[in-house]
Amino acid sequence: MKALLVLALIVFSLFVLFIIVTLVLGKMENSEAMENAEAFCAAVKIGDDINSHLPGIGRKGMYHWHDEGSGMHVIAFQGFIFDSAQCQITVAGDTVKSKQVIMVHE
Repeated sequence: MKALLVLALIVFSLFVLFIIVTLVLGKMENSEAMENAEAFCAAVKIGDDINSHLPGIGRKGMYHWHDEGSGMHVIAFQGFIFDSAQCQITVAGDTVKSKQVIMVHE
């Protein structure tokens, strides 16, 4: 009986350790994604031609999509599991009009 209790305590401790490690790694991945999105957005200036910033997109963990109706370009950096940090850039024609960085948790 005592051996079973010790085994249960070990399993529970490993489970708690797993949860803690997962949460810490998730926080680290989201922080890195946010830093990358902020750096990308900082390089884009209001008035720039958006096309000059698009060729470098496509690195691992970096995704781009464009909604022609709203003029919004979204450059997303993969975070933890389904999370992403996004640099959202609004353009008129090809000229950058506004930009913002957000963290999306899904």
